[in-house]
Amino acid sequence: MPLPLEKSSLVETLKEKQRLRLLQRGLVASPPGPAAAPTGAKLEFTTELIPTTNTRWVNWGSHRQSTPPSTDQQPFKTPSKPTPTPARSVVTAPIVKKILKNDHLENFVLTSQRPQNYVRDADPNTRFEEYPKLDALFTLKRNLVLQHSTPARTLKTDLWKFDLRALGSQFDVILIDPPLLEYASRSKIAYENEFRKIPAGFSEGLKTAWSWEDVASMNIQDIAAPRSFIFIWIGDGEGLECGRDLLARWGYRRAEDIIWAKTNKSWEGSYQVGPIPCLQRQKEHCLVGIRGTLRRSIDTHFIHCNVDTDVIISEEPPNGDTAKPEELYSIIENFCLGKRRLELFGRDNNIRQGWLTVGAGLSKSNFNRDEYVQWFRNAAVVPFSQEIETLRPKSPPPRNKRF
Repeated sequence: MPLPLEKSSLVETLKEKQRLRLLQRGLVASPPGPAAAPTGAKLEFTTELIPTTNTRWVNWGSHRQSTPPSTDQQPFKTPSKPTPTPARSVVTAPIVKKILKNDHLENFVLTSQRPQNYVRDADPNTRFEEYPKLDALFTLKRNLVLQHSTPARTLKTDLWKFDLRALGSQFDVILIDPPLLEYASRSKIAYENEFRKIPAGFSEGLKTAWSWEDVASMNIQDIAAPRSFIFIWIGDGEGLECGRDLLARWGYRRAEDIIWAKTNKSWEGSYQVGPIPCLQRQKEHCLVGIRGTLRRSIDTHFIHCNVDTDVIISEEPPNGDTAKPEELYSIIENFCLGKRRLELFGRDNNIRQGWLTVGAGLSKSNFNRDEYVQWFRNAAVVPFSQEIETLRPKSPPPRNKRF
């Protein structure tokens, strides 16, 4: 959303003052002009010690030269006192020393480019090109998951009125991306497109923006398997507290907190400031909850720990779009081998093989309860692979078995 005129001029004034300060300190290029040292740059003079060629060193203990004289020289006379010729000092031209600082905060003020834009190997497609074993691990993981994934299924419905028990199944993984009021207040364009606009097939009474009390009214515990995981996007505000309360209400324990650091390489990025936040918000959180008892070193048929990290670095969608990074699906599939995966509040961009996507923002439905339940009667987990087991990072053994 464009800045008001007075705020935009204030930002430009601050940027110009910062540029002038950096120019005086010699940290940015000076304007074109005569070749001279930049204002504020440090000048240093170097001194070279050049020994003269007629210096002769004598062994005073034996009163003989350390090197024999040539035959055409006069007999050597021992001086009364050694007088080596001193080295003469030569002053060279001044050297301009320019201080280079890796200060991403100043760079952000001047260019609006966020610090996370410069993190190397953030793209998961090329991240492990220089690490053959990790590259082989992720390739095997991806191929195995796709080979044993069920077809993508969708259910277009109003989750405010829908009874989740009608799905007829319990799920190993539940992913929730609620349309929070926090998202609706970020951008006027996003509010018009995602929250004010009623999807086709629904009446004006459809709830498009949910409070945390609304999310808490969902009976997630009724569709969660005894041993299962939940991933819920909580924004970057009050959800940091409310999200943890939801996990406890639904019978989960908080296990991890995945951070999405938003880049703005292709556009200026959102300008999220207001009366509540003290800093500009450039990230979002996804809480991970665990239900039941799972041991990482024993239950390897169901979970593979230590494969991915808890940080996602990817581009922020423009115009306040609430779409989340696709990398989260890979993190979930690499971690949990359970095949019953459910996403709530999904849209067409969330449809994915191996997932059941439910939400009002979908354009069609192809979910059949009996067919879906039948798929998992004989095989509900991704099968074991010895190659993956050999390559994947292992968890440390229990303390009483380490020695």
